[in-house]
Amino acid sequence: MSTNWLVLLPPLIVIALAFITQRVLFALVMGILSGALIASKFSLSFAAQIIFSSLKAQFDPANLYTFGFLIFLGALITLISVTGGTQAYGAIIKKRLTNARNAQTASILLSFCFAIDDFFSILTVGSIMKPVTDSFKVPRIKLAFLIDSLAAPLIILVPVSTWVAMILMQLEKAGVSLNKATQPLIFEDPFAFYLGTIPFVFYSFIIAASVIYLVRAQSSWGLMATHEAVAQKTGNLFGGLDTPHQEKAGHASISRGTLLDFIFPLGTLLLGVFGAILYLGNSSLLGGNNTLAQTMQQTDIFLALLIGSLIALIASCSLALLRGTILFHNLPLLAHGGYDLMKDSIALLFLAWTFGTLLKNDLRTGDYIAHLLVGSVSSSLLPAMFFIASLITSVGTGSSWGTIAVLVPLAVPLVTSFTDLVTPIFISQLPLALPVVGAVFAGAVAGDHVSPIGTTTIMSSASAQADLHAHVKSQLVYAAPALIGTFLAFIVVGCTLHMGTVYAWALSLSVGLSFAIGCLVIADKFATKGRKKARLTP
Repeated sequence: MSTNWLVLLPPLIVIALAFITQRVLFALVMGILSGALIASKFSLSFAAQIIFSSLKAQFDPANLYTFGFLIFLGALITLISVTGGTQAYGAIIKKRLTNARNAQTASILLSFCFAIDDFFSILTVGSIMKPVTDSFKVPRIKLAFLIDSLAAPLIILVPVSTWVAMILMQLEKAGVSLNKATQPLIFEDPFAFYLGTIPFVFYSFIIAASVIYLVRAQSSWGLMATHEAVAQKTGNLFGGLDTPHQEKAGHASISRGTLLDFIFPLGTLLLGVFGAILYLGNSSLLGGNNTLAQTMQQTDIFLALLIGSLIALIASCSLALLRGTILFHNLPLLAHGGYDLMKDSIALLFLAWTFGTLLKNDLRTGDYIAHLLVGSVSSSLLPAMFFIASLITSVGTGSSWGTIAVLVPLAVPLVTSFTDLVTPIFISQLPLALPVVGAVFAGAVAGDHVSPIGTTTIMSSASAQADLHAHVKSQLVYAAPALIGTFLAFIVVGCTLHMGTVYAWALSLSVGLSFAIGCLVIADKFATKGRKKARLTP
């Protein structure tokens, strides 16, 4: 279909319905139906074909591997709980953590340690920290916020993460290559180009600094403050709402667990995933031909996650059976626990990915937004405009990867068109390319972070077993200063790049950080005054 403003309606419908009805599954279904009708020009038969095609596309190996990984990881988390490993870890860690602030700081440190894959980080940190933060009456939406804010924003900065292969593939498609036979637009190694963009992913640095400040300053307001107050007064970690069903059911510990019941499953999971990554990527560490960087580019990360989680589950179950901490007739409980823990997340991801496929392939919403926002602007405004385009696309589609796939192939040709140089162009001749592509990356992870249908948003609320709507609403006020600060940083970098790349980067990041942290400090002061006034009012 010809691209017009109607392609914006489906994501707007999804976001509006998600907030109004607090039923994200219903919102996604309505988005898929409306998107298919618009794409088919309101032909019911053609719309049905589009929906079927989008649903069918979700059964590709990568998605199926991801669903399997989630179920196996859910079963592993259930096993740790059943054997008493969670309780044993909680008892030990509580002796070292003296208050809620230290517990939240521990969650931040774990997110940095597990910054290799966003789903892996989210689910692992959630399973480890949930019993610990519970003991200090930290509300679940606060834990979800900590997990979510340090997932994708951190992963994209790590050059040995599971994102590297996807990013390099998109850069090559966009025309970044050392192979002259492919007629590249920018003559540069894609991996070196990606490394050059990392300093310009401003949102990642600003949101990470914001989270650290909020925790260490014990700053809180809005819905988050309400949940914290309720948790401290009543012990209810869900803002006074009923405890989720899976929380009520729980998984009673069959035996008095030890730290081994906690460390062994998670340690085996880490080793299993890392070993599978090396094996599938033909790493030289296992006798192959690839360096670590080449391994990360060529491995099948989704299959590696599946294999690693399966190895960890089998090994951990075997150890538990040998030690007598579980019995054979308890094994179905693990399978049911894994399914029960992840079923809602899998349903949400399946529909969110279906919706994203429809937006990308049939409506081409990302292309429309990009051309609308960056159609005719000054080169100095390109970083800021691509950040906005990427942010809006990611919020609407809920997919950081999908956003990168749409905008990077548009950003590289566009930025090269602003110069009279003959292609292929050396990156030293076109320094603007790095902040422009960095802006795409920043907007992609920022949009996924705050979107009610973002994959990391959905998984973070599931990992913390927090209400999705409350999680989205509560974290938005904390992320807003980082979003605005990032936008200001990209305006500054575009206007000062001619003074030198390092100077422009340092000044831009300083401006963005100062604005974001300054807003948080001011908001905290107003919130503190409001609480004092409320206490004094008879």
